[in-house]
Amino acid sequence: MAKRKDFDIEIREELSRTVTVKAETLGDAINQVMDQYKRGEIVLDAEDFVGKTIDAAPTQQNTR
Repeated sequence: MAKRKDFDIEIREELSRTVTVKAETLGDAINQVMDQYKRGEIVLDAEDFVGKTIDAAPTQQNTR
């Protein structure tokens, strides 16, 4: 019987939301949303779930 090994498996979930803001330039709009996000005015949650991946985690142990 083969010896069992440990494997690190990474589960990654992706959240995404589109926010509409009024601004003079694209850069201003991005900065405005970044500031709102940093202040906790925009909080992504389970309703913003768009996908997941499950893959081997990049560790040396998985290459043995």
